[in-house]
Amino acid sequence: MLKHFTCVRFDAMEIVQLAIASGARYIVMPARYRDGFCMFHSQISDFNSVNASANRDLVGEMASVCEYNGIGLCLEYSLGHDWQHYEKSLPESDEELNQCQERTTGQLHELLTAYGPLAAIRFEGIESFRE
Repeated sequence: MLKHFTCVRFDAMEIVQLAIASGARYIVMPARYRDGFCMFHSQISDFNSVNASANRDLVGEMASVCEYNGIGLCLEYSLGHDWQHYEKSLPESDEELNQCQERTTGQLHELLTAYGPLAAIRFEGIESFRE
């Protein structure tokens, strides 16, 4: 998948200008897909857009353009089936659960500290981790 992900038509400025022209106050962008693929430069996982053929931090591009134009950026983070790390929809062992929680916490820290002000983060996927 990484070699095929080029996103040559992604243009953050064009998306933001269209949103502003339509009267939108914010943009929702996926930061992490259900398969674990990140649209940002994650130090936690190599499965991201920077390591793909695209070689781009798409969240970073969108965050910069949104901040410059004064429009909010909402990121969607999927807690879904992280097929890169386990095959089931939920970690089955306590060790897998701890690894999943550490990965999620680490990536959320990356998103919240590296991309300027965010309007919101929306979680998609698994209802909650086991307690």
